[in-house]
Amino acid sequence: MEQSNTANGGLSSTATARVSAAAAGFGSSGPLEPGSNDTKKKRRIWPWIVAVCILLLALLAAWWFLIYQPSLAKDDWYDGGMTIGSYDGKSQEDIEAALNAQVKEGEMNITCAPVINVDSSTRQADIRMENIEANHVDQKFTITSEDGTVLYQSGAVSPGNHIQTVTLDSVPSAGTHNVTVTFQGYDRDTHKAKGGTAAFSVQLVVG
Repeated sequence: MEQSNTANGGLSSTATARVSAAAAGFGSSGPLEPGSNDTKKKRRIWPWIVAVCILLLALLAAWWFLIYQPSLAKDDWYDGGMTIGSYDGKSQEDIEAALNAQVKEGEMNITCAPVINVDSSTRQADIRMENIEANHVDQKFTITSEDGTVLYQSGAVSPGNHIQTVTLDSVPSAGTHNVTVTFQGYDRDTHKAKGGTAAFSVQLVVG
């Protein structure tokens, strides 16, 4: 009887150990995988980390653009008709002369068509204005009639760019008129007047 009790006691003890092991290794939904909760948390966190990094990079790019490219960030400073390079119809000699030009700091070279042809129906004027690459300043120009009427006032044109045609704000009657084109230079960073003012008379032909 004592042996039987001892055997039963041993079986009982083993069963208890097995039950305890089962309780430790199994949950209501099956066996637990070590570290599974941590893995799920990491999977949930990573997309947020990536999104934050992308946002920070976008903010950094915007900051750089505004700080180091002030002129480009100000759309109202540069003329919407500005185009890179020399105007159409410029001779090869004139192109080479512009490339070889040496403009002193504080001075500026000015280029404009000596005769400006205007289509009266569209008010389009072939101005062929160019701010050559050798210049150190942005340029704005104003076209004024003999009676002082402002026919056109441009936005800024940076060195190495040109304006081929403009739409005049006011068009004189058909015929040939003497007008004045006035150029003003501006500091490229501060946008304050720099490089002086130059004005010359050209013909405006309205047809």
